[in-house]
Amino acid sequence: MSLKMKLLSCISAFIIVASLMLISVFAATNVTLNIGGNVTFQAVGVQATISQGVVANGTVADSASKMQAVTIDSENDGATALATWSGLELSFNEDGAPMTITFDITNNHIERDLEVSITNNIGTASNATMSVTSTSDDPITAIVIPANTSGVANKETITITFSVQDPDLSASIEGFTVGVNMSTQENNGYTVTVNASGYFGPGYYADSLYYYVNGSLEGERVATTNYLDTPHTFTLENVKTISFALTSAPGRGSLQISDGKSTYQISYGVPYEFTITQNTTINVEASNV
Repeated sequence: MSLKMKLLSCISAFIIVASLMLISVFAATNVTLNIGGNVTFQAVGVQATISQGVVANGTVADSASKMQAVTIDSENDGATALATWSGLELSFNEDGAPMTITFDITNNHIERDLEVSITNNIGTASNATMSVTSTSDDPITAIVIPANTSGVANKETITITFSVQDPDLSASIEGFTVGVNMSTQENNGYTVTVNASGYFGPGYYADSLYYYVNGSLEGERVATTNYLDTPHTFTLENVKTISFALTSAPGRGSLQISDGKSTYQISYGVPYEFTITQNTTINVEASNV
């Protein structure tokens, strides 16, 4: 092959490679990753706070005025702030990594639980998916946030995730809707399992372990011998508060009480009260030696 032909071949190969590169760049720069839709809230008789929505791995148009935080109570229905969660226009980052919107729902009511149910509709989707999860439920359908009975408000974090199926192709979601429905729920209490045990030395009378449920004396568990070798286990329903007190002869002793998180040591005759915010097991160990 002549030098001229070789040169023409090289030039042709270069033109082909350059053309392919230009096509790839053109395709990459024309991949669009956009989302549009609404998050709506319905709140009936609730006392709750919704935190500001936070977007990760993407952007939201007009971010300063969108997805505002709001506290809802008897004097404020939060309508103005909640309206900022509608008409959302979001874009994925260029790498197409899953984009999330996260926000907290906090129950501020001191007596009633907050029931939250979630509905979602992806709308018209192309090369993209949507899911909704919470701290305690994946995928989310309905959750209950306990009342703020202990002075520490309970909350759930809600996460809306948008994912691109093929990052080399355009992706879009048009008209997605996530509906958050909140209502108060009468708090009927929780289930408490009590494991009571102890040891009483010779010469001491059998102990009496009293327990009070929701402020009322519910009953007692009395040892049949001085040596309480067989633990008493019993289950109580609809418990909001429970307290324990120990009596024994000749009038001394102590209780060690644990709810799995903290352990408390109390003296003979001095009751200790737990505020119950979930199904709980409490271990009570009595001693007078």
